[in-house]
Amino acid sequence: ARFEDVVALAGERRDVLLYSQLRHCAHLIRFAPPAIELRLAPEAPRDLAGRLGKFLEAETGRRWTVALSQAAGAPTIADAEAAELAAAREDASRHPLVLAVLAAFPGARIETLHREAEPEPEPALLPDDGAPPFDPDYDLEYDPEYDMEPDL
Repeated sequence: ARFEDVVALAGERRDVLLYSQLRHCAHLIRFAPPAIELRLAPEAPRDLAGRLGKFLEAETGRRWTVALSQAAGAPTIADAEAAELAAAREDASRHPLVLAVLAAFPGARIETLHREAEPEPEPALLPDDGAPPFDPDYDLEYDPEYDMEPDL
């Protein structure tokens, strides 16, 4: 569906060289399956477009066209990730808590950034098995349905 998915597929199939070269040397201009238009960085191997076409044909069973262009195109995936990391580091360095820590500990620096965890999905009202939802106020000591004492 996206060029990033093609690059990820190369990684999943353990074609490490193709994966790395696409991440670092390919500037996407147009992605319209089964056609891809790229501008390759000067350090890219000459056969990268051909290898990408053969890889995609083997994976999808369709013939792909990989065209090369001199148009600027998008940043490489590696460059885009580096820019995103630099922006996140800059945002973190301006956060009041980070500023306070850096002021309290001279010489300290930001080493690693961690993304916030994805929020847990809201639980369903009823479990898939049709059992009633858990009721924290339910008295586990007395359940009239299981009351075995005779009524007096």
